[in-house]
Amino acid sequence: MKRQKKKFVPNRSSTPTHDLPEVFRKKIETLGGTKVNLVIEKTLYKSDLVQGENRLSMPFKQIRSKFLEDDEVRRLANYETLTVPLIDTMLQEREICLSRWSLHTSKWYVLKTQWYKKIVLNNGLRKGDLIQVWSFRDKVNNLHLALVLVERKGEDI
Repeated sequence: MKRQKKKFVPNRSSTPTHDLPEVFRKKIETLGGTKVNLVIEKTLYKSDLVQGENRLSMPFKQIRSKFLEDDEVRRLANYETLTVPLIDTMLQEREICLSRWSLHTSKWYVLKTQWYKKIVLNNGLRKGDLIQVWSFRDKVNNLHLALVLVERKGEDI
């Protein structure tokens, strides 16, 4: 009998995370935010910052919490795009598009459309920066996201 190879599933809690900064907590509170969850903490790569790519990739394997409602998961699986309010690193409210991409066995959520011009340039994001994406729900349960700059490459924020 052939033994099946066990699939490696990373322990998401083993990687240390940083808390949501107080200024973001207060901003989220002013919007009536609830169900605050860390979606991903990642280092920005060149591909996240290229104007022609215009997207932030969030691989499924790195997602830390269930942040989508079942109907949102279904819509994204059907190749719909969700327009979502985003609080950027400067605490400015913007809109961003959330999509799901698949290639072979790899799957990602991506933030796109306004990513490069409105987020990367306005927030001065650079390769090597450590960022977090947080999710929360407003009073009527609409999804919102917050982008936190945790650490500049080589600098503490």
